[in-house]
Amino acid sequence: MNYDEYVKQLNEMYDEIYCNKSCGNRCEHWEKCKPKDPNKPVKFYFDRVKVGKEYGTIYPKILFAGLEGVHGEVEDLRITEISEPSLTKYNPHYKGVRYVLSYLLANLSNETPPINAKKSELSKDMFVEHLKHYCLTNIYKCAFGLPKDITGLTHTEEMKNECFKIFLKEIEVLHPEIVVIQIAKNAPDNLWNSMIKAYGNKEELLKRAERNAKTSAYRLKYNDGTPFYCIWTYHGNGAPFAKQRGGRFGNNNVEYIENELNPVLDEVIEQFLKNK
Repeated sequence: MNYDEYVKQLNEMYDEIYCNKSCGNRCEHWEKCKPKDPNKPVKFYFDRVKVGKEYGTIYPKILFAGLEGVHGEVEDLRITEISEPSLTKYNPHYKGVRYVLSYLLANLSNETPPINAKKSELSKDMFVEHLKHYCLTNIYKCAFGLPKDITGLTHTEEMKNECFKIFLKEIEVLHPEIVVIQIAKNAPDNLWNSMIKAYGNKEELLKRAERNAKTSAYRLKYNDGTPFYCIWTYHGNGAPFAKQRGGRFGNNNVEYIENELNPVLDEVIEQFLKNK
């Protein structure tokens, strides 16, 4: 499929979920998801995946997932359009996205990978070009809190039980060859079990970082038997060293990147090329 076809199918899927006529053209879980605390207003709702214009063309298809999206002021709280990933952001989490993306795509395409997660490195033209070839989504599709809030956003029990199901639908439409989930904590309890149930009776661990269980990679399979790979890494600001080191990908955290992250990514690259 090309970009327009992906967008069309995704919008059809979102319209079924977010435009339920019996619920006032809202997600059927909206009323239960909303926190009752008046100090936690709606920040934005009904998030949609960001799709690179060149997704699925010359590079392997990669889908990234974080916790939740928009952190600044939102003119219209309801997200109604699919957008493209930013080519310019360098906040700590996005640097983690950009580093992992370019490390994977460069190595899978016989290119030179980034040597670190610094802005000066990731702003090179080749790595910016990679941003046109992937998709970015979030596990939680709504956010509750003040517009200025970046951390500590509310995840209600209903969100934990329902939002990840939309993520699984996004996987079905986008059919990525690699899924990267960057969550240090607050992942829904049923997310991983549901992925295993949907894409294989038994998870197949490829590699886990020696000192870091939250950095790991697995092989899964679509219903047609086609393999794909799931990588778990930390959010760019992930504990326990975020405050001291500016996040996992802040201040060029060489220890984590070289000793924990890269070996896991290398295993996925090796397996992907072997089974290509």
